[in-house]
Amino acid sequence: MIPPKVIKFRDFKKVFRSFGIVFKQGKNRGHKRNPHFLMVGKDRAKYPIPGFKNGDDVSRAYVNAARRRFRLWTTDGVSHDEFYGRLS
Repeated sequence: MIPPKVIKFRDFKKVFRSFGIVFKQGKNRGHKRNPHFLMVGKDRAKYPIPGFKNGDDVSRAYVNAARRRFRLWTTDGVSHDEFYGRLS
């Protein structure tokens, strides 16, 4: 399976939540900045991600970096098919 170039933020959250990762919204600094989300794994690994709205696209670079941080990569035993199969 070839990973998609972009996925919707709501799908991004859905997939990572299915692996037990929690999303915490950071505090907003200033009125023009979007709040960031902090992804926290079971082993207390953390990964910050910019604040997106549910319908916004998240690029594959963010998805791949988060997968590596939480050890959800193909070398860790989670194939692309298994990971992206949770989108449905």
